[in-house]
Amino acid sequence: MSGRSACTSTRNDGDDKCQHTIAINLGTVRRPAGRHAGSRGAVAHYDFGRFEPFTKKLNQAAASGHLKGFEPGVGGSEPLTGSYDKASGIVTLPAFEPGSAPTTNLRGSLRLQEMSIRFANSSYVDANQQRQHVTQDMVTNLQSTINSSPTLAKEINRAVTTAIDSRDPKSPMLLENFAPLSGTVAGGTFNPATKTMSIPPGTVGQTQSRFNKFYANDLTFVLGHETQHAFNQTSMTSSYRQFDAAVTAIAKDNDPVNDYTLPIENLIKSAREDEAKAQISGWNALVDRVRQTNPAVDLNAMSRIGTSRVEDFVEVNPANPDPGTARDHVQP
Repeated sequence: MSGRSACTSTRNDGDDKCQHTIAINLGTVRRPAGRHAGSRGAVAHYDFGRFEPFTKKLNQAAASGHLKGFEPGVGGSEPLTGSYDKASGIVTLPAFEPGSAPTTNLRGSLRLQEMSIRFANSSYVDANQQRQHVTQDMVTNLQSTINSSPTLAKEINRAVTTAIDSRDPKSPMLLENFAPLSGTVAGGTFNPATKTMSIPPGTVGQTQSRFNKFYANDLTFVLGHETQHAFNQTSMTSSYRQFDAAVTAIAKDNDPVNDYTLPIENLIKSAREDEAKAQISGWNALVDRVRQTNPAVDLNAMSRIGTSRVEDFVEVNPANPDPGTARDHVQP
């Protein structure tokens, strides 16, 4: 794999100026031996020419020294969406299906890793109003959570490769940024204006062993939930526009009584649907995480995983914890 920072010096009024670029040639990425039988010699390829704003971000990461190269994952154990090591500046990419055509998986992994690089090298204000830097534990815990649930990995990949407007080559993706979440008790947020998913440093900032024991399940649900909000942003934007137009029309009419009941009712309905879909996506992501270590996962198993997130889906009788009972809106 080629992934290097190339520095060239040009003379201009007696000054040396060094221009850093990242040369990424995924056409030279060979899959580990034994990966995908029958694909020997096949290579992964990505056409960066169609994604100039994205390649510019990678070049900026290389110029800053935050991105120093790429490595292929070890077949059979590589992360689903890749990983980033802050100290070395190395991005590890997973092995992919055979063939030379660009794949959504590869595009998604590269975009997620570029987002992770920026997240890893950002800072936030803590509860004591002190500025802190994002740590490697925060990056590792975030990425391991995504990689622990195939459903979550697939949905986040889809969010970072789906444009708001497919007809506009410069359109932003549904999800473009990760950020530390300061000054709130929320488990996570999604900001449609900036296409940013924010995560509490107190959650991802734990040691990896403590995070996996106490926080990973909860964050899996949160990431699935917030990713669905990214998908819902277009319909919610439309709902708010319809609400604004409706209340403006009512305010300007000649009726002395302004009844805003219907537009408010419609907006609440849209918001409830948005939240319900997000809850379902969080549940699906979490179930799939648990399924990786317990293929026979059922409602009983889900009720015992140690996060209150499941209580919207599973009702437990304190007098008889087993079996867990699906709430009315859930099909086991």
